Amino acid sequence: MVWAMNKNSSRFEGLLSRYFEKLLEDEPRFAVVSGGLASGEGKLGQMTLEHQRKREHERQLALRALEQVSPRELSSEQQLDRLALRSFLHRDCEDYARNRQAIEPNAPGQLLDILLHELMRGDDEPQRAARNLRSLLRQAPDFLEGASSVVQSPERVWLKIMEDNVAGSAVLLAGVGELLRKPQRKGDDRSGRGALSAQPSRPGSRRGRNEPARGRRHPNQAPAMKRCFGRRSGRWSGIRSKCGADRWPGQFVRSRRSSHAAAGEG
Repeated sequence: MVWAMNKNSSRFEGLLSRYFEKLLEDEPRFAVVSGGLASGEGKLGQMTLEHQRKREHERQLALRALEQVSPRELSSEQQLDRLALRSFLHRDCEDYARNRQAIEPNAPGQLLDILLHELMRGDDEPQRAARNLRSLLRQAPDFLEGASSVVQSPERVWLKIMEDNVAGSAVLLAGVGELLRKPQRKGDDRSGRGALSAQPSRPGSRRGRNEPARGRRHPNQAPAMKRCFGRRSGRWSGIRSKCGADRWPGQFVRSRRSSHAAAGEG
């Protein structure tokens, strides 16, 4: 009996790790904004139809794997995690089934969000932010073109939101231009070389100084994340009840990063 519970617990933890690590790989914008991972910096990723199909395939695989895990053989905390993951997957699957990607032109908003995120980083790390912004701007035309091929019949409400976002982007783009025109000194980039770092959860807050240099991944990041998520911490406890399933993935990533940092200090 104990052996069966341990087996199901390990299977569930492996499912969580595999799904979210693949999500972070496929969605670099999410990895940076919600996870604070340097591996996604300077990358826009894709919003093409092929990408949408790929993510739906991953969700269906995760749901099938989730059905094979007996909730009775999980801890109380894992049972809550299971319900949150199931809700998260079903919500995105329903959006895909309703063909929401064909009626919601949100690529411009996604692009502006990540540009704003990097512009805010410029307060503390101007050289790093400028490098990421230049990379994002180079990729922007292909990113928007790929996303536009998915939107077939935009809903009027979503179209109005997109138009408002674009109309209000002048100040943001002016700020980006100003940052890129500033001369950068070698000592300006204060990014650290920690494996994972604490990222702010709301605009205006200061970023942690222990983020890894762009493009560098700690060699033990994946196994360490698996080990650390297996140890529930006080920061992870009650996240679902406080913020709901909609914000759960971002909190998932931040909790694993915090646990990893704590393990590194120990």
